[in-house]
Amino acid sequence: QGLWAGAVTIETPVVSRKTAPMIRLRNASAISMRVALRGGPEWLLLPAPADLPAQAVTLLRPAYLPGMPAGEHRIELQLEVMNLHPSPGRNLTVTVPLTVRND
Repeated sequence: QGLWAGAVTIETPVVSRKTAPMIRLRNASAISMRVALRGGPEWLLLPAPADLPAQAVTLLRPAYLPGMPAGEHRIELQLEVMNLHPSPGRNLTVTVPLTVRND
């Protein structure tokens, strides 16, 4: 958990469906990470799995499904970090808070 928290920054904590439909994640560590969406609103999908290369910025382009409510919504995405293991046989799970605008 500490490695993720110290290394990965969400550079776009507010995502607008209309003007900036992407999530920028910066991985400042020397370790590449592989993440997959494991939880979030049913109207938002992310490409899975996604690679976060070491010392780089990755753009994730969410897909918005019909049924996305209008307005601004605070959401939490549950991501599984497939190559970080808090214990044997378990992958790290992290929560990524975002604000999503459907303007």
